[in-house]
Amino acid sequence: MLGPMAREVDDVLLMLRACQGFDAGDPLSAPSDPARFDVLPEKPLAALRLGFSEDFGGAPVDPDIRATFRARLAVLAPQVAECREVDLDLGAMDRAFDILRAESFVAGFAEAIREAPDDFGVHIHRNVELGLSLTLADRAWAHAEQTRILRAFNARIAGLDAIVLPTSPVSPFAWTEPYARRIDGQEMDIYYRWLALTYRGSLGGGPAITLPSGRDGAGMPFGLQLLGPVRGDAGLLAAARSIETFLAQDPQTARPRPDSKALTRSTVDLRSIVTHPPLQGTQAAQGLRTVV
Repeated sequence: MLGPMAREVDDVLLMLRACQGFDAGDPLSAPSDPARFDVLPEKPLAALRLGFSEDFGGAPVDPDIRATFRARLAVLAPQVAECREVDLDLGAMDRAFDILRAESFVAGFAEAIREAPDDFGVHIHRNVELGLSLTLADRAWAHAEQTRILRAFNARIAGLDAIVLPTSPVSPFAWTEPYARRIDGQEMDIYYRWLALTYRGSLGGGPAITLPSGRDGAGMPFGLQLLGPVRGDAGLLAAARSIETFLAQDPQTARPRPDSKALTRSTVDLRSIVTHPPLQGTQAAQGLRTVV
């Protein structure tokens, strides 16, 4: 999923008003009301009907993240009209995503890699290689499976304003680690698998938003993810704003605000983790320039 990052829902709305719109050159774009985010529908907290899932159909989640998520639900559930568990085992989500993602990497990077292979990191190369190894039958299955996943998601979210999940399955880790390799004892089979809680939602094509909500058991920022129905962007934003307003009333659930005076200046010459990662061990010897 692609979208803006901001401090709060109202800032997201400000950005969306500036950047949303129809583009005839984009096959996924559709005409819409340019003022659709100017006035959101009324979604008072007490009227919200929410579903929830701890693990999006069985994705690995750290026990502490599960505990933090349950604690947030315990605070939120009494304030809304409905809050019930939803089965989000929607199909072969990871396999479908792997194929569709690899297909997009071939479209976006294959030609550039042929022209300048040293300009790209190992993960870009492997994603393109995976895409080139797939057959037309693989692609046909993935697109059909995505449609089945969408229909299953539509059935689960029917009658609900949003489905609530954790955003990340683990507490934030050291920035020098490119990804979480193991979650709750389970090894990740590919470097982006730890992001299953978010990328599985993208298969349905509906909107999603993350609300910062206090800290987890390790004292690190924790996020609540909300999924909305397809083309339900305005309704999801309205629900998110009501939930955000409620969470902000308690320091335990409000967005954590860093103490800038307590932060120490980095000694690493890091301009971007994409183009200038810290070179360590074999990476330093190989001179890798990207970690994407």
